Amino acid sequence: MNAVPVFRVLGVAMMFIAFSMLAPLLLALSQGDYVSRRAFFAAFCVAGFFGVLLFLITKGQTFTIGRREIITLTSLLALTTTLLGALPLFLCGHFASFFDATFEALSGITTTGLSLFDDPSVLSDSELLWRAMLQWIGGYATLVLVIWALPFLGFGGIFLPARDAVETISLEPQKSFHYVVRSLFLVYGTLTGICATSMVIAGMPLFDSICYSMSTLSTGGFLIDRAGPLLFPGVGIKIVLGLFMLLGAVNFALHGRFISGDRKVYSRDPKCRLLLVVI
Repeated sequence: MNAVPVFRVLGVAMMFIAFSMLAPLLLALSQGDYVSRRAFFAAFCVAGFFGVLLFLITKGQTFTIGRREIITLTSLLALTTTLLGALPLFLCGHFASFFDATFEALSGITTTGLSLFDDPSVLSDSELLWRAMLQWIGGYATLVLVIWALPFLGFGGIFLPARDAVETISLEPQKSFHYVVRSLFLVYGTLTGICATSMVIAGMPLFDSICYSMSTLSTGGFLIDRAGPLLFPGVGIKIVLGLFMLLGAVNFALHGRFISGDRKVYSRDPKCRLLLVVI
């Protein structure tokens, strides 16, 4: 097995996690939350240090990604993101043990939505935002896994002839990986932004709309308080949530083709038609 691509991707993933922690860190700074500020700064330093270290070690080296590397990467990425995601939650002090914080982080990353807190409002706003971001990151990583990694291992997908493929993609894994990551991030991020904006227009506060848009597109479902988003007055928020949960359940390759100009892609896809009929 070639360790260079494993370390390179791990390093990039760690740097991405560290960069993502800046959002809850800045929120803690703006609110004067000393505990959350200290926790997220410490976690940012840990993730950033190891991410930059691994990236520099592999800088300038050529590599190829094969099946062994993909299998190893999938396992190590799940473990690494879970531990790094749990670190600021544990340092904030609301979790009894690091194991509990790891459970919460893993629940977010796998978009399971299980939580140790019956009333999440006991957590700080920075922690609530980070939980939502873990779900969003986990949903995005799952899309990359399903659309890129699993097909390369022979489990079907865009590397095999299919009518709903985004387009013909080179079987060379490095080029395909870069293409899939960029394309999915564009589609996933755009839908999340539209969802958040729509909920603000429908009457939901900005912070709530950001957190719930991430939970909605990832189909994870973390709440930020016991009541949840359905108790907001009016039917507009419920319509937005329902619509974007549906979009989150549809094949994202179809969303990419729709954004590219293919307006009939949903009606032509048999799985999408069946999903709509059942709903």
